[in-house]
Amino acid sequence: MRSAGKVTESFDAKNHQYVLAYDPANRSVIYTEPNGIKTSYRYNEAANPVEVIEDTAGLQIKTSSVYEGNNLTQSVDPNDQGASEVTKTYRYDSNGNILTSKDAYGTEEYTYNKNNDVTSVIDTESEETTISYDGLDAVSETDQSGKSSSVSRYDAYGNAVESSKDLAAGTNRLSNPSFESGLTSWTMLSNRDSGTIAEEILSDGNGILGKKAIKLTVRSTSSGTEHGYVAATQEVAAQPKTAYTLSGSIKTNLLKSNAFMNVEFLNAQKSSIGWADNRYSQLKANQPWTDRQVSFTTPEGTSFIRVYLEVDHKDPTASGSALFDGMHLEKGEVSSSFNPVLNSSFESGAANWTGSGGSVDTTTGFDGTSSLKVVRTSTAQEVSLYKQTITIGQSAGSTPFSFTLTGLSKADQVNGTPGNGDYSLIAKTK
Repeated sequence: MRSAGKVTESFDAKNHQYVLAYDPANRSVIYTEPNGIKTSYRYNEAANPVEVIEDTAGLQIKTSSVYEGNNLTQSVDPNDQGASEVTKTYRYDSNGNILTSKDAYGTEEYTYNKNNDVTSVIDTESEETTISYDGLDAVSETDQSGKSSSVSRYDAYGNAVESSKDLAAGTNRLSNPSFESGLTSWTMLSNRDSGTIAEEILSDGNGILGKKAIKLTVRSTSSGTEHGYVAATQEVAAQPKTAYTLSGSIKTNLLKSNAFMNVEFLNAQKSSIGWADNRYSQLKANQPWTDRQVSFTTPEGTSFIRVYLEVDHKDPTASGSALFDGMHLEKGEVSSSFNPVLNSSFESGAANWTGSGGSVDTTTGFDGTSSLKVVRTSTAQEVSLYKQTITIGQSAGSTPFSFTLTGLSKADQVNGTPGNGDYSLIAKTK
């Protein structure tokens, strides 16, 4: 039912009645539900709600708000009525964009571009998300704290036609992780075992992992049930109280021995302060290529991680061999796809890269503290190009496979009109 153009009464599908009673002089309205409970709404001159009281004849649950113009500047929840601090406050720029939102949990901060699009959000835990635009189109959203990013592509009318899931940086902190450089960066350790570690050339290749693996051969010298092992190890700098994941593929042909991944935590003096492993999913006997991982958080005092690709035993007749390939050590509790790009975050300077026109900036990085920096002062300047060749384990008769090349970029003080090829990632196969 309507009166003077306003709804005063309505009924739902079960014929329950809802009533609205207006008080224009006080800029308020009373809303009555079928059970008789009433809620009062009061508005300011600009028709913004400044007070809501639920159950006016009973509990009188009140929420209040303060506006400057049409901008909400304060809100007070029912539990904070009469308190010295309001529940939430807001601050705006001259264009009416929210700059800060503050409550008991902390302050959220927002930054905008000249089109009033949100470009940065910092939440109450100081974690930042940034958004990049191509004109009016939001082409990427990056979680600066979680080190992941998603991208979108648009048509000529501004409609999103393609988008990605969150893509992690996936920086591999291991050197020579797929053993394409033989045993470089890996060291053998053993106890009660005269076995060996060696480069293994894979006859059929191993796809994105390349054409080589590392082979651990077991020869137990235990006299009884003493623990023995042979391992390929590598030490990597690490941060304390930080989550990491070690992953890779293992193939076994073992007798009375087990293949798994082991991690030793070392302090600044390289003394052992703890261990983590995935013995719970170790491989025994004859097993095809099998993916395995171990996630862990480094203890306080950790400065280094020593990775063990290990085969252990407690039997004098233990023997056989295990292959490891595609080892990947990254920050985070979930493993991403194997990253074959060496030194992908430039934490080791320009090692593994060839090119010219740029330099490694050790003060700015997305996943780490370093990045490759290129400065261009004119369009006539020589092209800057850095490249790395990756060996793919694929023969002429192999089934083709797909892979994705991703990267993070940051641009400052860009002027002029750049061409389409000025700023890009390029992948070539041969």
